[in-house]
Amino acid sequence: MDVKNTLQYNRIINLYFYSINAAGVKYVADKIVCPLRGRKPEIEIVGTFQPSLQGGAIPEFTITVTNLYLDLANRQYTQVRVEAGYENNLIAFEGSVYSFFQDSPGPDGKTVISCYLGTVESWLSSRIDLDLEPGARLEDIINKISKALNFGKAPVIPPELKNITLSSRFTEEGLVSDVANKLLKQFEDKELRLAEDDGALYLYSVGTAPSALNQIEIKFLSTPPQKNVGDEDGAYYTVFTAPWDPRVKPGTKVIFPAWQFVKFFNLVNKDADTNAIIVQFVRVHFGTVGSVNQMQVEGLGVKV
Repeated sequence: MDVKNTLQYNRIINLYFYSINAAGVKYVADKIVCPLRGRKPEIEIVGTFQPSLQGGAIPEFTITVTNLYLDLANRQYTQVRVEAGYENNLIAFEGSVYSFFQDSPGPDGKTVISCYLGTVESWLSSRIDLDLEPGARLEDIINKISKALNFGKAPVIPPELKNITLSSRFTEEGLVSDVANKLLKQFEDKELRLAEDDGALYLYSVGTAPSALNQIEIKFLSTPPQKNVGDEDGAYYTVFTAPWDPRVKPGTKVIFPAWQFVKFFNLVNKDADTNAIIVQFVRVHFGTVGSVNQMQVEGLGVKV
């Protein structure tokens, strides 16, 4: 992904607004589909992708749409599905709407839609009763948690984590979010995290380098990376900014130039060495028009 190709990327955001009919069935009530060619609707997304159980917080994102006119008087929009990225590289995620208002009046008024990432009702209300013997496989346990959350898709579990087993008995009952948080602490050396990825439970590890399938190379940055040098083992924490790559998410191993960045559309320090991190947080500000296109990535250093 070189500078020239990135600058020419065709930015896309598609929105699907869900409502619930009298029979309690969710359906697409309205949608905005961004054309691949021609004039685009003006849409911006600001959000943070992070573990769903990190600090007990549910990630949020905000959508701002210019000249949006929906039937707010007769419909309640409960969820929104977002497809965002580039013409050849889109990701999809859903959010539970908690705020829907017009920030400025028309013409060219801006409507702001604030959402919790994923299915917030499942995280806040679903319950589970686990009674696990030593030797229970992590893959089987995560499948039970996924079913308790009523996720329709199979959980996403990296191959290197599927066969990890419990070393001692684990018995716990309560909200899924609380039980899952306690369960992950049974595998402290792996530093496991759970998130929601397009309607599926997603497991990853901060303490275990992911397989090559979950490895991405960022070839240029918007600014030099900021590094916090770690302890005697050389561990460090890095923050960098770059144009958004939708493939980058928590748990991804990202390889990036050590000090290479873009200035006046030219690469600075072309011969820089590379570093690598396991991503913890991705903050995104992305739009269909204008110059809004940035991700801020944070993560722990690992071997390249």
